[in-house]
Amino acid sequence: MPKKSHRKRPQTANDPAPTKPAKISSPNSSPHSVPASEISPSVEQHCQDQPTENNEQPTEKQQSEHVPSIVPMDCEVVVETTETGGGGFGSKEPKAVKENESARKGVPFEAFKLKGGEEFANSGFANSGFEKSIASDEEDENTKSSKIYVVIQQMVEDRVTAAPVGEPGEWPYFVSISDAIIKGFRKLKLGDLVEVVSYEWREDFRQLSGSEGGNARFWIHKGIINAQAVVTVCAPNPPQQPTHQPGIVIEVRYDNKKKRMQSIVVASPGLHPSQRLFKRQFGAEFDEEIQPGMVVMVGKVQLTRPSNFKVSQLYILPEKSPFFSGGERSVFNPIVAVEINKAPFNYEFPFPPSLPKIRFSEGVLAAAISACTDRLEADLSHFTIITVPEVTHSTTNSFTAWIYQWLETKKQLVDYAKRWEEDQPLQMKLSKADKAKPCGHGFIIENWREKLETGFYLKIKISMYYQDAKKYDAYADFLRIRDGGDEGEFRPMQSLDSLNKREFRFVGRTFSDWASGDMDDARIGQALLGLGEKLPVQGLTWDNLTQRHPALSSLCEGQQQTALYMMDPIRRLVFMQAPPGTGKTYCSATIAAAILSEDPDATVLCVAPLNIATARLCEEMQKALQKAGSEIPLLALFSGNGKYRYAVHLQKISKHLLATALSGPELQEALKDGPEKKKVSRYLEQCAANPRQTDEGTIAKIFLGIEKRRALFCTLSLGEQIAPIFQDFSHIILDEAGQAPYSQLLSFLSLFSSIKKVLVTGDKYQLHVNMMEMPPAVHHGFGLDTAIINFDNSLSVDSTTLTTSFRSHPFITKCIEAGAYADKGEKIAAGRTEDEMTLFTKNNNFKLPVKDSPLLFMHITDQMEQEETSFSSTNPRQTDATIALLHTLVPHFQGTIRVVCLYAGQTADIAQRCNEENIEEVIVTTADSTQGYEADLTIVTTTLSGRSEQVGFWAEEARVNVALSRSRHGLILIGNFSQLWRSDGIWKRYIRKGLEFTQVVTPEYLDFFTDTNAHYVNGILVGPSGQPLTAFGFYMGNKLPYFTQKTPGPINQPNQSPSPSHFQAFPAQNTYASAAGRNSGHSGRTFYARGANAQQIQGVCFRCQKKGHTVRNCPNRFVGER
Repeated sequence: MPKKSHRKRPQTANDPAPTKPAKISSPNSSPHSVPASEISPSVEQHCQDQPTENNEQPTEKQQSEHVPSIVPMDCEVVVETTETGGGGFGSKEPKAVKENESARKGVPFEAFKLKGGEEFANSGFANSGFEKSIASDEEDENTKSSKIYVVIQQMVEDRVTAAPVGEPGEWPYFVSISDAIIKGFRKLKLGDLVEVVSYEWREDFRQLSGSEGGNARFWIHKGIINAQAVVTVCAPNPPQQPTHQPGIVIEVRYDNKKKRMQSIVVASPGLHPSQRLFKRQFGAEFDEEIQPGMVVMVGKVQLTRPSNFKVSQLYILPEKSPFFSGGERSVFNPIVAVEINKAPFNYEFPFPPSLPKIRFSEGVLAAAISACTDRLEADLSHFTIITVPEVTHSTTNSFTAWIYQWLETKKQLVDYAKRWEEDQPLQMKLSKADKAKPCGHGFIIENWREKLETGFYLKIKISMYYQDAKKYDAYADFLRIRDGGDEGEFRPMQSLDSLNKREFRFVGRTFSDWASGDMDDARIGQALLGLGEKLPVQGLTWDNLTQRHPALSSLCEGQQQTALYMMDPIRRLVFMQAPPGTGKTYCSATIAAAILSEDPDATVLCVAPLNIATARLCEEMQKALQKAGSEIPLLALFSGNGKYRYAVHLQKISKHLLATALSGPELQEALKDGPEKKKVSRYLEQCAANPRQTDEGTIAKIFLGIEKRRALFCTLSLGEQIAPIFQDFSHIILDEAGQAPYSQLLSFLSLFSSIKKVLVTGDKYQLHVNMMEMPPAVHHGFGLDTAIINFDNSLSVDSTTLTTSFRSHPFITKCIEAGAYADKGEKIAAGRTEDEMTLFTKNNNFKLPVKDSPLLFMHITDQMEQEETSFSSTNPRQTDATIALLHTLVPHFQGTIRVVCLYAGQTADIAQRCNEENIEEVIVTTADSTQGYEADLTIVTTTLSGRSEQVGFWAEEARVNVALSRSRHGLILIGNFSQLWRSDGIWKRYIRKGLEFTQVVTPEYLDFFTDTNAHYVNGILVGPSGQPLTAFGFYMGNKLPYFTQKTPGPINQPNQSPSPSHFQAFPAQNTYASAAGRNSGHSGRTFYARGANAQQIQGVCFRCQKKGHTVRNCPNRFVGER
């Protein structure tokens, strides 16, 4: 019977921290630990007989961690975990727990041992032919006539490098084995075992040093390990048979001098870290046409002799190796790539309706998830900060402190600041202690960036709490760090458990088995994979449905069809395409209330990617149940961080929160004295004092074990983590699905065994999944982007479209339709009338550019400026204009106000000014963080002006759509309209439509925003002397007719042949600009003529902020208008 393969599970957020590699001595050198930065120069500068390659060692010391292999789910699994005293984040040692997992349940992703399985047969993950223990290799090393070596690097085409399996004794540690001496055997590959009989020393390399600068040579040179000796006689041991699985090319590197491909990095399931491969490992059919994102077949083996390795992208080292960089990952029985070949299928996404191709594609998506996990693992290690904290406040078990990190470049600063952002969870342990366990956890309060004369400073305020550890004096470490006695190692935390489990399910073909099986809910799996066929509504009409559920009669058009699909007896996955404001959340909640009322056994789980969307779904469900006369209790679950960050939003649904449910006297009586009651009491205390530290999943399981709830709400991520506590729910509703990855939705739904209906709502044309932290090669076409892009290709997905917007003033709705939807063949009708949406247009405290129009377009062409400490930008004049508007709006506008910025720098600038000038009750956000929100009045600042005309992220249609569609009663758009117009796309379409309802004005408009002497002429605002506020430079520069009403006024004279539209030709030149002004070199700037009797308007100048004059009289009035 084969031996058990003991595997260590992946880390989670609650696991202890890894230890760093010990500083140990090489056979001929002093103790050392090599900084990774010392071994990362480019191999492109190496001697000509070596391949040129960059060593991918990170610039920061990384921590070791154990990574499990991936096995198909039809294998028998042995799960074994026992806490040990070291070995890294989430390090576990085996204890026997045998478990066969169903392909539809969440398999614990711990330690795995193969016992059969289609893809991993033939002992693919075992060093075949070597059953003797490693200990035998280590006995009496100096007297042996041969020694077993393992191949650890294969960068060079005609030879490999090997290291001893056991202790080297007097033998060389690194040896080079040429292909020429291997007879009757294939080329040696990574992980092969070789019995070395004789060798010749390389005298200049006999002694190697673990650090550069000494007399001995450094152990690695430009990524290539320096062999101390050349093997002359050896005997390869029987080779392993590689197992082949799909992989993805993540990176391709070229040798520019030799004009050929140099190496590639591939990701494949279980391959952690991703591995760099060279020509030696390419199959015969491979050519030079390899591109990032290409799907390949990767031949892999699992190493069991020795059992522990230090693994990097370029090499592997036995765990006991005296040489290491500090950047390797410590892995138990690692999986390594030994070869790549062409894929058997042309990979397609969305999946084609072919089960064999879908099975192959599941492995491809597993590879993409593996690439993301690998990237995240590397980032968490790379951005660890080792320092002595500057404590500002402390208690017995906690402290608040500042920590600092000096960084050389702006890019490093920006990268660190992204990882060390506000509310990011942290873990802390003692630095430079081999077996130290985590002794604290906490979060980031704020960060501050500063530019120095040389480099940059990142200043981070943190709050840390003591964390206990079994069989370890963690409190002593906590005190040493808190009191400044030793450096602490502070590491950002992010659980990889969900990603690991997701990868495992794809490797195990969970989803194709689900869709092709005979379970009742197989049709749901088929819809997700693009299989099956469309079925009409059966046994149900709208009339008899509304008779049973009168509350449904409030639904319209596409909402009604959605209700029919969700209420008939057929198992379905329904996708509801819902543009902004079309009532998708209301519709979902109303249908859910009807389902719960009709079927007493029905249970509904409502999820969304975002906390705010989850809260709103619960709020709408509460209203829908009240309207239907139902008193079904709800339960809303939020992570600790969610409870803290969205506390204001959660107040509206406070009676449905878990803490409220636990506080009832009946529940308290049901809890027996014991561990569970103590956990609940601690949870309630934490909710009040420190909600970030609460464990929602554990406490929810206790609660639901006592009291069942038929309607639950949580985020998609939390639902995936704690799915076992509600896996028997019959109906699933996913809101805001545009930001839910396809792979996550598949994984999440596969955890439920009794699904009858799934309703997915979202908008194809708003923001999708944030891909910034994923490798670029897997951004598109690998299931990591939004789930809804697949539904158009699936015949068995029942799709509906909502076409009436109930959010916005009809003028705003028409602009959104023209900008984001009409070119895609979709229509949006206004569900509100002008008379319903008057908070902005009928406010007598200020004057709008066009009477009764909710649109205010302000043309500001001052150049944007890049921030010193980021790559974002600000536009000071756009900030000034926004603040000037807010000073008037906040006291007089009886509604909510939100400022939406395309640039994060502009967001920070405006928010800071609001704080400095005591402008309250205004929310300032980026466009990316505003999806799911709305406001009565939105001010959109575009920032862009004066830079290259190249279209960038600011013109990305989904982002612009979100920014422009948050408004209910009014929208103010501030920007360089000429540049926005020239970008074409959504900006041009939106502005073109908007020009039917308003005019574009200059910043001079701010002087008359509240001026009682300003007045309307034919519905168009003019100054006290009748001067126009129109941005004529924008109209002229783009050859556009300016806005006028049908009845001409004294300033705007019509053509002899008037157009039926609201557009007319420009006035004569002398009505707004002098000849001198037009020809002064300030092309396109606006200079307004003033009558002889015009009065001087006193006030504060928007341009220079001085009193006594306005913009048109300002010495610095040149507003760069084009």
